[in-house]
Amino acid sequence: MIMKNNGILLYDKSSGVTSFGALYPIKKLFQVKIGHAGTLDKFAEGLLIVLLGKYTKLNTIFSGLDKVYEAVFYMGIETDTLDPEGSEVKNCELPTIKTMESTLKSFIGKLQQVPPAYSAIHVNGKRAYQEIRNGRIPKLKQREVMVYDFSIISWIPPYLHVRIHCSKGTYVRALARDFAYACGSAAYVCKLTRTSIGPFKLMDATNESQLAEKDILHGCDFFKKLSGFHMVEPTQKELDRLKYGALPETMILHNEEEIEPQYCVFIDKEGKVSGVSTLKYVNSYLTPDKFLFSVTENDK
Repeated sequence: MIMKNNGILLYDKSSGVTSFGALYPIKKLFQVKIGHAGTLDKFAEGLLIVLLGKYTKLNTIFSGLDKVYEAVFYMGIETDTLDPEGSEVKNCELPTIKTMESTLKSFIGKLQQVPPAYSAIHVNGKRAYQEIRNGRIPKLKQREVMVYDFSIISWIPPYLHVRIHCSKGTYVRALARDFAYACGSAAYVCKLTRTSIGPFKLMDATNESQLAEKDILHGCDFFKKLSGFHMVEPTQKELDRLKYGALPETMILHNEEEIEPQYCVFIDKEGKVSGVSTLKYVNSYLTPDKFLFSVTENDK
């Protein structure tokens, strides 16, 4: 049994539209509750993981995946928004390629980053960018992010083309700002493309003009790409119980994997997903705990 219009969609967002706006044609076509894992700025483009129907309950899981970006920093100039839509606030001399190459090393690993003032982070119950529009300067706290890789692709002054592999919560605009300061200059991000989220690639994504029901991923293949998921094929009796929202009571999973699983994916003999639950320890064993979702009779 496949849950019609329930699954994930790899979507190629265009520049010039918000992440929320990019979802409109998807929602209109599939007529189901949708969400996305990981916002892209309006000027940015690239991969969005769109969650449809019951899979919206997996948002936290997909949002927590690391990301890879290709970005172009406009060196020597900073805008108030740190992107091409803002106003110029700083103009500096260009750094040398030697300075930038040596500075890169200090931006790999754990970093303390202050998010851009123009961001959607909540400050006193309001978005930071809303505070600015109301004439108030939000005080944003530093937070720890991880940059796994930060490398230069090309340098054609004033354009620095870079590749960035980072953890969730990392702002590329803030990284450009801080990197430029460390080089004795200034910068803003004039182009940004997200090329992957976890194991999912932009090359496999669809765009608005190609959007079709066949693009929804229903099966367990994408779960197998993620760490922390344990695949289980329940008995027919247990599958029948799953259709009515009842977790298997007798199934005990022993943790023998290198990466400790946190979630259980129930699949039938055809490899179709019947439900996803969290896992808990019981006497050194793992057993299903709470449903994130299950395929019920109403999903036929």
